[in-house]
Amino acid sequence: MNAESIRHLNKILEIYEKSEPIYLAELKGILVKHYGIEISISELESILFNLGFKRIQLKQPKKRDKNFETNSPFNQVTTSFEEQEPIKKDNFDEEEDFDPNLLIEKNLNTIKIATEQISDFHDNAWMIEKYQKNKDVELLNEIVKNNLGLIKKFVDQLRKIAPHKLDEDDLIAAGAIGLLKAIERYDPKRGNQFSTYAAWWIKQAIQREIFDNGFTISVPVHIFEKLFKIKRYERESLLRFNRIDVQWVIEHAEISEYTYKELQKIDYCFLHLATLDSPVSEDDDDSFLLDFINSESSTITQISELLQDPEVLVEKKHTKIVLESYLDTLKEREREVLKYRFGWDDGKERTLEEIGRIFHVTRERIRQIEEKALNRLRRIVTSELTDV
Repeated sequence: MNAESIRHLNKILEIYEKSEPIYLAELKGILVKHYGIEISISELESILFNLGFKRIQLKQPKKRDKNFETNSPFNQVTTSFEEQEPIKKDNFDEEEDFDPNLLIEKNLNTIKIATEQISDFHDNAWMIEKYQKNKDVELLNEIVKNNLGLIKKFVDQLRKIAPHKLDEDDLIAAGAIGLLKAIERYDPKRGNQFSTYAAWWIKQAIQREIFDNGFTISVPVHIFEKLFKIKRYERESLLRFNRIDVQWVIEHAEISEYTYKELQKIDYCFLHLATLDSPVSEDDDDSFLLDFINSESSTITQISELLQDPEVLVEKKHTKIVLESYLDTLKEREREVLKYRFGWDDGKERTLEEIGRIFHVTRERIRQIEEKALNRLRRIVTSELTDV
């Protein structure tokens, strides 16, 4: 701060007792709003500490008792000025120089105590350092609130990686857990931006939540990691050659052709990640084909044909054979119920009630048969996935 800024700050600080609480967010808001003085929270705290203020806090608590209200230095000064006669416009000479100090003194009652905190990523380091020292829960809540936009950014990016069953709130909660881990491990002294550091933790937490709880069939994390790796190279192959060159992909992904085909089977049968990294254009890294496809109404065949080259398209025929082999492990009625339920033969999905009419049983009985069949398939598939 320059000398002029220090003079304005000292003028404001005259209303405070050094033994009383002083709130950084409010003080910063006044400096910005009335004097155009930009200053970081950490610099402001350092100045106040050097001036002898001992009860420096980030902002006023939301719940305050009567003693706090009465003893607040702002309230005391505001009350004294409210008792005076209002300032008349005629008392000012428009030719005179504008004195902001005079204005703030005579109109202090117009300054809102609850000035909204001006927070940005630049205050993260200071706030986290404070939290790591005193474990203040209110301060932790402020940090999380300030970085909620970062969490939502990754939720928007990752929530469409597959047609999982989690909703946005589930993913935000997972991202918040990742943020909390980042807050605990972040070292402000290294000078790195917290948002950059936290991004990895948030992204990992959201991905892990999707992998662990987003699918009916439990798929090991290493399978997802391998799939994402080959999808990344498939996308690069599309950009380079306008098609997916399978040999080029497996060479760069450092996997065998057999592993590649097995992973594709898992993808087509259970995960439907085929369109994850299909770019809309080479210039737009954030827009993918999946963003423009209704994943709930698109079949595996429709999605695959948008992306795959002829060699891979042949693979989908084998995929259906694989699924048939899984269905053959079920009892006849279980197999038929699932085929009707998911439109296996004609692409038309049927409700429990519709299937019940076909078999002349109640919808509840059909639900029980479906649940039993899916549980049986889940056990079979999970045991096979662990062998990949």
